[in-house]
Amino acid sequence: MPISTPTVPTRDLASLCDLARLARCRHCFAGPHQPCDCIGGVHLVRFACAVRCGLIAGPEISLVLELAGDVFTSGTVIGGGRPPVAPHVSEPVKSPVHHQVHADPEEAAL
Repeated sequence: MPISTPTVPTRDLASLCDLARLARCRHCFAGPHQPCDCIGGVHLVRFACAVRCGLIAGPEISLVLELAGDVFTSGTVIGGGRPPVAPHVSEPVKSPVHHQVHADPEEAAL
């Protein structure tokens, strides 16, 4: 008997945004059930917090990251009927160095 991995159905973007709003936003500091300070959308970092809380699964965050595009920050806005927008960065990146971003200050100390 062949072994198969069950597929996890991914939810639509509106459902994922609703789930992300159950987590605290670490970009604009909106609390659970409060909207982010952007118009109608959700900051990308809030999706990451929702994943850490178990509200959103791995395949679903892949969909969100795909919508974020090739260049994004923790403050990139997802949803809200507008294309994802990354906040303005004061200087362009001069080298293709990849930085690891930690969700918590405690993790950054490790």
